[in-house]
Amino acid sequence: MGDGNKAPLRLKFNLKVRLEFHGATITSDAGLLACRELDDALGLTDTANEHLQERRSGRNIRHQLVPLLRQSIYSRLAGYDDTNDAERLAQDPAMRVVVGWQDSDRRAASTNTLSRFETETLTQESNLKGLAQLNTQWVEGAMAHTIHRRVILDMDSSESPVHGQQEGSAYNGHFECVCYHPLFLFNQFGDCEGATLRSGNVHSADKWRELLEPVVKGYQQKGMRLLFRADAAFAKPEVYEYLETYLTKRFPATSSRTYLPRFAPASTLMYVVCAWCCKVLRTKDGHGQTGVSHSICPRCVNDACAASAVLLARRELEVLSTEYY
Repeated sequence: MGDGNKAPLRLKFNLKVRLEFHGATITSDAGLLACRELDDALGLTDTANEHLQERRSGRNIRHQLVPLLRQSIYSRLAGYDDTNDAERLAQDPAMRVVVGWQDSDRRAASTNTLSRFETETLTQESNLKGLAQLNTQWVEGAMAHTIHRRVILDMDSSESPVHGQQEGSAYNGHFECVCYHPLFLFNQFGDCEGATLRSGNVHSADKWRELLEPVVKGYQQKGMRLLFRADAAFAKPEVYEYLETYLTKRFPATSSRTYLPRFAPASTLMYVVCAWCCKVLRTKDGHGQTGVSHSICPRCVNDACAASAVLLARRELEVLSTEYY
């Protein structure tokens, strides 16, 4: 290919590794080397020892926590969803290098070792908190180099389909599958501020406060202006009360541009808000309570009627065309 006279490419995180075009040692996951180079430049996994606690007491521990964490992360980056392929990846030259072995002949962790690390070591309460702190440190590092005057927190749930009898999985009628129902919190730049794994049959807004509150407190200590954005599943009285107390909020509904007016804590007014366009329609007596009730404005009613008419017309056309042909 004309590359025989070119010097090999070296990586800064491990100067002993050279990238050359030879057929003697082959890997299909060489792209992980670029990810590992970025990891080293940003110091992402190097700080894991500060947050994870080693509970193993044996004398012959071959795989330390940081190499195991790297192998777990990089396996997912390479497209391996579980630890079933760890036995083969343990012998892969790229995986052996990215986990941090200076000796390229030393194998990475096997399937059993990596499975115990993920299901026993990482699931300890102290290490779960350590992972959250590690993620917070990464986000803080990214935000420190990002120009911003406010932070918009986006919360939403997702599905994680499972196969078999995994603990905590359940059938979800909305997604029509057996799954987990995790909850995520992102900022406007796409950084994951936090996540929590939940059973598949819980409500979309379940455990919203446990996920949101630590992030809010962290930004409030910095004096940052906060906005909150979510879909209609989070349109609950307790969510409104929390937002009114702690955040400069954004109305959690389908529209991302509608603000909920601030009301005094001693007020007894109820705000009537359109459930579709989030427009504040009117106020009414709350009989000693404050909050929000939902209705539908005339414009949205007309839009809904028009949409229904279009769907009905399309259905009639489909029936007529079927009968004609």
